Amino acid sequence: MSFSSNAIDASALTDAEVLARARTEPALFAVLVRRYEAALLRRARTILRSPEDAEEAVQDAFTKMYLYADKYQPQEGASFSSWAYTILNRVAYTKYRAKTVERGRIAKLEPEHYESLPDARAEFLEDLSIRNEVISALAKLPENKQNDL
Repeated sequence: MSFSSNAIDASALTDAEVLARARTEPALFAVLVRRYEAALLRRARTILRSPEDAEEAVQDAFTKMYLYADKYQPQEGASFSSWAYTILNRVAYTKYRAKTVERGRIAKLEPEHYESLPDARAEFLEDLSIRNEVISALAKLPENKQNDL
């Protein structure tokens, strides 16, 4: 069955019906993506404040919706969109918390702080020089002294 024939049928289907049929006709899931992508993306942007992170969160949310389609149970007073928004909110807030933790570990480096940092390259070269001197000194020792070490 081609997707184009499903698209005609899908416009008359409810979201729950599309989700249920998408289990056996995966291409049909694109109908839900078209219906909700823009709205979910707006919601994710308000939470994450980053277009890239928002897009990633929406993709993750759609993936979860597809993978857990069998868990969706229509309930009185709740719609498919409330289930979709619940999944998106969980994904987006999890990503937000992770980004907050990451930002807490990465401090913005001010120029005056940068200038006060030791020159790691100089330390490496100094360590390398000491190492070379030690190897050179050991090589100059008579063989019987090297065996004692």
